[in-house]
Amino acid sequence: MPSNWEIEGYPEPIYLNIKYPWEGYEKPDFPDVPKDFNPVGSYRRTFTVPDDWSGRRTLISFQGVKSAFFVWVNGKKVGYSEDSYTPAEFDISPYLRPGANSLSVEVYRWSDGSWLEDQDMIDLSGIFRDVYLYAIPLVHVHDLFVRTDLDSAFRDATLSVTTVVRDRTGKAAKGERRVEAQLYDAKGRPVLRRPLTGEPVFDEPLTLKADVKAPDLWSAEDPNLYTLVVTLTDGKGRSTDIQRTRVGFRQVDFGPGKWTVNGKHVMFHGTNRHESTPEHGQAVPESVMVEDVLLMKRHNINAVRTSHYPNHPRWLELCDEYGLYAIDETNLETHGVRDRLPASLPEWTDACVDRIRSMVERDKNHACVVAWSLGNEAGDGDNFKTMADWVRARDDSRPVHYEGMNSVADVHSEMYTKPADVEKYGKSANPKPYMLCEYTHAMGNSNGNLPEYWEIFEKYPNLHGGFVWDWVDQNIRRPIPGDAKHSYLSYGGDWHPGYPTDGNFSCNGLVASTRSPHPGLMEIKKVYQPLSVTADDLGAGTVKVRNKHLFSGLDAYELRWSVTRNGERVQHGTLRAPDVAPGTSRAVRLPYKKPGTLEPGAEYWLDVTFALRDKTRWAPAGHIVAAEQLPMDWRVPTPADPAPGTLPALELSESGTEVMVTGREVEVVLSKASGTLSSYKVKGKLLLAGGPVPNFWRGPTDNDIGRKYHEEAATWRDAGAKAKVTEVKAAQPSPGEVTIEVTATLPTSPSPSAWHTVFTVRGDGEVRVRHTLKAAAGLPDLPVVGALLTAPAGFERIDWYGRGPHENYQDRKSSAFVGRYRSTVDDQVAPYVRPQQTGNMTDVRNLSLADRAGDGLTVLADPADGEPLLETSALHHTPSDLDGPKHPYEVKRRDETILGVNHRQMGVGGNDSWGAPPLEAYLLHSGRTYTYAYRLRALSRA
Repeated sequence: MPSNWEIEGYPEPIYLNIKYPWEGYEKPDFPDVPKDFNPVGSYRRTFTVPDDWSGRRTLISFQGVKSAFFVWVNGKKVGYSEDSYTPAEFDISPYLRPGANSLSVEVYRWSDGSWLEDQDMIDLSGIFRDVYLYAIPLVHVHDLFVRTDLDSAFRDATLSVTTVVRDRTGKAAKGERRVEAQLYDAKGRPVLRRPLTGEPVFDEPLTLKADVKAPDLWSAEDPNLYTLVVTLTDGKGRSTDIQRTRVGFRQVDFGPGKWTVNGKHVMFHGTNRHESTPEHGQAVPESVMVEDVLLMKRHNINAVRTSHYPNHPRWLELCDEYGLYAIDETNLETHGVRDRLPASLPEWTDACVDRIRSMVERDKNHACVVAWSLGNEAGDGDNFKTMADWVRARDDSRPVHYEGMNSVADVHSEMYTKPADVEKYGKSANPKPYMLCEYTHAMGNSNGNLPEYWEIFEKYPNLHGGFVWDWVDQNIRRPIPGDAKHSYLSYGGDWHPGYPTDGNFSCNGLVASTRSPHPGLMEIKKVYQPLSVTADDLGAGTVKVRNKHLFSGLDAYELRWSVTRNGERVQHGTLRAPDVAPGTSRAVRLPYKKPGTLEPGAEYWLDVTFALRDKTRWAPAGHIVAAEQLPMDWRVPTPADPAPGTLPALELSESGTEVMVTGREVEVVLSKASGTLSSYKVKGKLLLAGGPVPNFWRGPTDNDIGRKYHEEAATWRDAGAKAKVTEVKAAQPSPGEVTIEVTATLPTSPSPSAWHTVFTVRGDGEVRVRHTLKAAAGLPDLPVVGALLTAPAGFERIDWYGRGPHENYQDRKSSAFVGRYRSTVDDQVAPYVRPQQTGNMTDVRNLSLADRAGDGLTVLADPADGEPLLETSALHHTPSDLDGPKHPYEVKRRDETILGVNHRQMGVGGNDSWGAPPLEAYLLHSGRTYTYAYRLRALSRA
């Protein structure tokens, strides 16, 4: 089976982003390679060749070997090859003998070709793709290139089949051979009335053409495929060679002012994709490729960039079959020396051109390929112009892409450009098509402000979307140190301590390496969805549906609608999806009814989803493709709270260290030293064992660390825990109400900040809390404005009315609808490979923690005193617990539940992971006053 040495334990993997992997051993300059440490892998096996291959050429094909190798057959040297990601094939016919034959392969970890392979990925070696033998006749179809050109109406097509027939005997006479070509539809029926035929001239192109009336066109929406069979016959009409390829009728047009597929402005809802699994390294099994395709399609991804090398050939077949546009990228990156190599160095020209030639020749018949990329982060220079010229001469039906030198490309491409700068290009009316080949860096807890990007992409006709960096985390599964029974997902720094590494910077996927989706993928699905729903006249029951498909109506969907009251469904229905043509909108009436009596204080929402009516190849019937939530203007005021004078009486007592409030059912104890509650009991049951402790910290996200924000904002890390109480005042304005006012100073530097809390204990057992932070001017932005409360062990069940069900943040919440959700505290941790902030929920109206009996604590936003919405989290970890450990198995799990009740948390950002903060709207600046309030109540099954 194909594999990487390092996955098998020989030797250790290396991860560096920009530097070359050998730099921890030695530092040669190109074209030299390491001499002191350059592992070599030796492979040997025997094989036999079938008897009926006699008289034919026998070839051996290596689909992927990194980075260079020699081949011997029966002890005779056959050849040498470089370029790790395109096939290397050798004619071994002269070396074969009857019976058993021996094959020996010597693979070098690093070669001079490695200077062109400095991609941002774990450095792995060996024979990681298939190796196989095949036989061809001495007179054979050497090359096959199929093109489909559509007419001006994009209805009828011209099929062009170009073959090159080669004679290795030197004896075939002119006129003895004929080429025949027949096209078959998806059901195996011939499409052409009679096969195309022609007489080849050896080693010269022969082009056969046919008109095809109204073929089913190929697109990512409708990946219709045909099969072309090309047959070479001899002078007696006997078939001597047969070739087969899949054909998709589609046309890519590009140039100033356009980039279209089948005449429609193409928008790439894309992702980049490295080939990686934790168990197999780059030897990705087909089952995992299929899993990737299904996950992409189910999350509305329609395009993939094969970063940064040609992917396994089966991957492109799957893109053809399931419908994904592909930007096919050459195996060329020189990031560490891109200012010098390949540049315009003539001695490197052939190597560069050979790499793109190998890719184009391998993949030219794939309908999914809509652009050729010259490589990635390899600088600029004449070598790229030469590569681009070669591509256009060979295949002018697709545009050339290269972000490193847009002047030689047909499209303008950028990386990690912020939304405002993308809009500048859109407003410029520059006719050159524009896309982001990398954007929204998905490292850890990331992918903020996606709606801002897509509002811009859809606004300007010269913009064509973008490709997320990246699809999947790169990890290697290893046993937990000291625990051979359990494993973890390792990354750079785990393999050889002390060796240079860029740590977990290879973990920037929308999915974990195990293919578990990260919450950011939910946001991608939402902003990539192929239709939208907006309010039209909700009072009259109408919404506006916009069909963003390029070619498809909505026949494949059913429309499901529901009306919820405080998160509980009260009306619902299912309709056949409306008739909305591609690229158009129309008003649709939904048969909901305004209740005759509205519940006081209740919120009503309209949820609209579009689900597949029938099973497709990529998803089951009922799969939700698109969804939207709209607020209904059905509100009546909340009833007034009972006046304090009507509540049961309370007793206030005070000592030098505590304030205690007791009543018929409630007991509250506040520590004067900490200014927080030591306990909160209702009916004798402990609901809080501590808090609220002011908190302004979160477990630093990868984006925080990448821009060193965790260092810049360090003054906020322990500011809450080290708050110094300056005053505690207790009062009882009425028998049924006690107020406790706490004033504290926060030791922020260079200037202290102020924290003020008012607790109002009521005779019905409710405790109202109002916090005010006065953040001193000149301090760093705050990660969080909030407080931590400690609930006793056993409060494992969580129920909230707010956004969910997946974690969400101010800049990543469009996919999280307001609703009533239930989960467990343990399930609030997202699968990030490095522990960091997790589990946040925004726009929370109320949240409950309960034990198995159903008793527990409820926290409610207080609309009467401060903003009406909270942000909350419920974890078995504090923010400090998530600040420092490198792997999930190192994180301490507390028995108690740490409840975060926050005013706001800053956004997660993701424009990049090495300097860009969240957008301005999602920052919490110092020099401001923040106030919020909430209520604590007992939750009882009664």
